[in-house]
Amino acid sequence: MKLHIEHTTKFSYEELISEAYTEMRLGPLDGSGQRCVRFELVTQPNGEVMQYTDRYGNIVHHLDTLQPHDRLVVKATSDVHLSDTFADYQRELSPLDRYDYLANGTYTALNEQIRAFALGNVIADDPMATVLSLMHSLHGSLQYERGATDVKTTASEALSLGRGVCQDFAHIMLTACRAVNIPARYVSGYLYDPKADAANLPGENDNAASHAW
Repeated sequence: MKLHIEHTTKFSYEELISEAYTEMRLGPLDGSGQRCVRFELVTQPNGEVMQYTDRYGNIVHHLDTLQPHDRLVVKATSDVHLSDTFADYQRELSPLDRYDYLANGTYTALNEQIRAFALGNVIADDPMATVLSLMHSLHGSLQYERGATDVKTTASEALSLGRGVCQDFAHIMLTACRAVNIPARYVSGYLYDPKADAANLPGENDNAASHAW
């Protein structure tokens, strides 16, 4: 399957600003059954776009817009080939990855509420069943509600609130998995539903959504 993806990010400011420095991770990765055959990033106003690869293999594009502006638009266009099956080429974690995937973070700090939630879903000697139990329990415990949280909401705050969006589900899941010694990491990307695509008229197949896991 070949997908064409357009992702537009818009920044608006109440007054003219003289400079904007931005980092973005919008380039699809190669691996696990997918291959990025084309990627282009265009900015308005125009600015020099540079890139580097971070420790996790993400391509990070960074730009510095020096001319005065009150609006910045970044458009990323990708063509991606997908295989029919998921292929996991890295079955074993390196010691550094395992340390990172078990560590607490700013948004994934462990507290007693999340610890109790995690321990209540442990299936003895079966990490996969434990993860699935955590996922189903979290789905029943947290209501998806836009605007209930913001980008600074932590996992414990979202669980106490009982509402949140995709990143809150991801943060709680990460913290709960790590609480029972299951390495976990945050991944963001797109969901594509072929059934929804088939129901759309020609030219109206904008059904991919960005989510966090």
